[in-house]
Amino acid sequence: MRRLENDHVDRCVCTRCGFVRYQGPQLLVLTAVFAEGRMLMMRRGQDPYAGMLSVPGGYVEAHESLEAAAVREIEEEVGLVLDRATLIPFGMLSLPSMNQVHVVFIAKIEKRLPLRPSPPEVLEAGWYERSEVPEHELWTPAHDFDIDLIFDRGSSDRFDFYQRTDESMRMISEGTRIRHIWPAQD
Repeated sequence: MRRLENDHVDRCVCTRCGFVRYQGPQLLVLTAVFAEGRMLMMRRGQDPYAGMLSVPGGYVEAHESLEAAAVREIEEEVGLVLDRATLIPFGMLSLPSMNQVHVVFIAKIEKRLPLRPSPPEVLEAGWYERSEVPEHELWTPAHDFDIDLIFDRGSSDRFDFYQRTDESMRMISEGTRIRHIWPAQD
């Protein structure tokens, strides 16, 4: 590790050839799947956030598209096979404190299908109505998006894109209209 000239952080640099290995954020996907007015949620079996409720998701692998990663993670974690075409971009969470970027999708399917949780990663999975979601049991990144907002978008045909950073959250809607959710700047 050493600091390059005119750089602001230490980098991994090969002492023989000078190749710089950048330690950029890890890329993850999350998918809120809806059917019959309910959202698929699962209870995590492993750290981080063991025992907490979340939507399916995980790391994007090398040479894998965001959509392929989302579909793969859903199948691996709860046994549900989705078509990539069902995925609708919903938002992006930039979490520098965790060195991660999460791309969030919504998927809508007609009927609630049987789920097969995959222990030890997933302890249980189910289809939840909004009133059944215990907010105190949601894993921490879920708090970056308002659960009511997710249910609202999952049950409507409205398209908005949400962008969350450490400093703000904003909604981009039709015609590239931007509304700052916090801090309020409208």
